[in-house]
Amino acid sequence: MAANVGKKPGVPPAAPASPAPASPAAPAPAKPTPPTTPGTDAGKKPGESPAQAPAAPAKPAPPMASAADIRKKLIENKPGEPEFQMKIVDNENSVLAFRAPPSGFPPASNPVDQKDAITLDLKVMNTTKHRQTFKVKCTDNDIFRVRPPLGFIKPDETFTIKVSFFATTKTAAENNKHFFAIYHFKTEDTNNVRQIWTPNVKPEGVKRIAAAFENPDGTLIGAGPAACGPAAPEQPNAAAAATEKPKENAPEKK
Repeated sequence: MAANVGKKPGVPPAAPASPAPASPAAPAPAKPTPPTTPGTDAGKKPGESPAQAPAAPAKPAPPMASAADIRKKLIENKPGEPEFQMKIVDNENSVLAFRAPPSGFPPASNPVDQKDAITLDLKVMNTTKHRQTFKVKCTDNDIFRVRPPLGFIKPDETFTIKVSFFATTKTAAENNKHFFAIYHFKTEDTNNVRQIWTPNVKPEGVKRIAAAFENPDGTLIGAGPAACGPAAPEQPNAAAAATEKPKENAPEKK
């Protein structure tokens, strides 16, 4: 054999060299598993589209405004309007409530027919030291009459204004919509009161009085099972009602 070539006599033959053991190959590191969001891709089969994340919970609906809140918004002063300097007598809630007779509000087809009107007193006391002139406007001249719509009030005097409501065939008795706006300023002018209230006059005080319409039992029309007169439409929200521009009654014919 080639391993014993050149071997000296008496020397035992060389043992064949043992092959070096092969080093075991290091295992390849495992790829990290991306975290899964619960309820999304967990249990997803190959080839399936990834699941969408769960939808956010719906926001709760805002609470419905109460009738008192709507009325408060309706009669509160607008930004920049001066506070009322006189006093409304016997009306702490600033509401004129027109209650229907037992047979309900009798609708009239003629807006100038007042024989079936419901009339209330609106008393204004001049608590200032100055003579005041006032003007009263309403939200609908077809269903309201204010007498007188303009006038003078001396210091410490209480003046009674007659406010009338009558139903018409085209206008329903609708709560949380109508009001009366009272404007005033001090003056010593003795001219006709209509000449004093020019378009350029700036009132020194503003007050709104809400109009409420009641069934014969005293419940608000549209708020309970009782009903009388024309059916009231759905109540408007406060913001829409508050934008209603008051109107001035026409002067009385003499």
